[in-house]
Amino acid sequence: MEALVPYLRGVHIGAGGLALLVLAVPIVTKKGGRTHVLVGRIYAIAMAIVALTAWPITAARLTDDSKGNDFNAIFLAYIAILAANTTLVGVRALRTKRRKTPSLLDAVPSLLLVAAA
Repeated sequence: MEALVPYLRGVHIGAGGLALLVLAVPIVTKKGGRTHVLVGRIYAIAMAIVALTAWPITAARLTDDSKGNDFNAIFLAYIAILAANTTLVGVRALRTKRRKTPSLLDAVPSLLLVAAA
């Protein structure tokens, strides 16, 4: 696991950098337009990668010998939950916007975020 962490960290940083670079494009382009949708998908995928790669990195930091990493690892785990929640809520909102009844699946990520806080 420890040997994978530098590679995962590189993917994590790269995906986060990509998400940061494309963040403003969907905000300033026409809603529903080709550019808005394409770049919005790129952003959502990049943020999903950020959230997914954060978990093994967090686990590695919690299980290493340095106790000084524990607080930072717990904080980063919370940020990973936050990134996953906002990405999932955004994607689910778009995919279910015509639905009339709420789903428990839509509430679970937000409840997990509140519980983690």
